[in-house]
Parts: sequence; C-alpha cells; structure tokens
Amino acid sequence: MAQNTLGRIADGLEKIKNLLTWQEPAATRRLFTGLGIAFIASCFLPGRILFLLVGIQLGIKLFITDYIYNRFPRVKRKYDSTYRLWTSLPTDTELEKRSTKAYVERHISQPSTSSSQEAAGHLASDGDRAFLQLFSLPLSESPLKGWHSGRRCTMIDKSKPVTSSFTSGRLYLTRSFLCFEHSKTSTNVMIPLGNVTRLVKAKPYSWMPGRGMAIEVTEVNNEKPYLFGGIFNRDEAYESIMALGAGTGYPFAERHAGQEKRSNESVRMSSLQQDSD
Repeated sequence: MAQNTLGRIADGLEKIKNLLTWQEPAATRRLFTGLGIAFIASCFLPGRILFLLVGIQLGIKLFITDYIYNRFPRVKRKYDSTYRLWTSLPTDTELEKRSTKAYVERHISQPSTSSSQEAAGHLASDGDRAFLQLFSLPLSESPLKGWHSGRRCTMIDKSKPVTSSFTSGRLYLTRSFLCFEHSKTSTNVMIPLGNVTRLVKAKPYSWMPGRGMAIEVTEVNNEKPYLFGGIFNRDEAYESIMALGAGTGYPFAERHAGQEKRSNESVRMSSLQQDSD
C-alpha cells in the first residue's frame, strides 16, 4: 500500500516536471495561457472582485462539478478538462517509451508480405516475445532465421582497462536492427542497420590467438565503433548480416560489395598480366 502511494506521488512529481519543461507542449501552453489570463485579470480587477470570482469558481467546482464527476465517471472523462490535462501528461517512463517508439519507427524498413508472414509464424516463441518487448520492436522485427536465440558474444570497449572492458550478452539480427542484449543489466544496444557505415571482421587484440572471432560495427555520427567479440561461427554471422544488407540495399553492404568487386578486378588484372608475361 505504502509502495503504491509513493509510486503515485513519484509519477505526479514527474508529470509536473514534464509539464513545466514543455515535454507535452499542448498542455504546457494551456497552463501558461491560463496563468497569463489570470495575471492580466489581477492587473485590472479590484482585489475584492477577484477573490469573489475565485471563490465562486471554487465553490461551483467543489460542491457541484466534482460531485457530478465523481458520481458519473464517463462525464468526468469527457468534460473535466483538468482531469484530461493531468492524464495526458507523461511520466519519465512513458516519455522514454515514446522516444524509443519514435526511434524505431524512424529507422524501421518496410516489411515485405513474406517477411511479415514469417515473423508472425515465429512469434509463437516465448524468447522472441521477450526480445520484442525488451527492445520495444513490432512483430515484423522478430529475429531472423538462425538468430532467434541470439548469438552469445562479448561487447568490448577498448577504451577501458582490459579487466573491465568486456560485457557479456547476446547479439540479435532483425530486418532493420542489430541488437545486443546485456546479460546482467538493462544497458542494451540497438543499432539501426541503415545507420551502419562499416561492418568488418575484426581481431580485438593482437595478442589474442586465432582470427579474433569479432565483428566491428561503425555507426554514422558515432566515432567509436561497436566491437562484438567471441562470436561462435563468426564468419557465418558476418555473412548473414551482409546477405541481409545486400538484399535490403543498406549502405555498408553496398560499400562492401564495391570493395570486393574492385579486389576481384585487381586479382583478375594481375592474373592476366602474369599470363601475358
């Protein structure tokens, strides 16, 4: 009971803060318009008349309108402007969800009919449902084939000391996003594929054995690339992302295809030169 009360108080304070900081412009505009009218009225009306008008309004509200609104909730929801203003104000959590939804809608690619049907079929999985809820994604952004359970990996931050630079989690691929789910905290990463300028195989540290098993992702307007290491079957994951990018026309895949084409042309020209010699 006490926890619920404190929660409502916290939500109320957040709503007041968001009202005064123009997070809901229509509501804030109404508030300051009312305050402006009240200020102008106080400049021209005598204090006695002003207090009389305020008292009459409060009396009508407390003894007539509030009674009607409490007795008939539907009338309150339809006609009580103060109530509708208050319920329209967002809390910080609602603002964050609204911002995430707008971010997703801005970067999502239009699904084809076949991909929508495939996503609908896969949504029966509890893991996919949890993933969509965690990243606030629509049904069409279910993980692609081979990525439903995610791929275990480690996000590496080379700017930190080695002892604190590794973050374990799972990597997911959807039609429009590359998502990293942190195993222990809520610090997750969602990278729009349309914003990726470079995606290459990488080796995080030169002293590591083998080929590194990592993928480096560079996002537009972000100088620091994301580095995902320890990916089992790294080459398969890389080719899967590249195949999606090529099929959708994402810039990073087109750039990669252009580089491969130039490389093949160079090899062919070198081979022809050797044959002529």
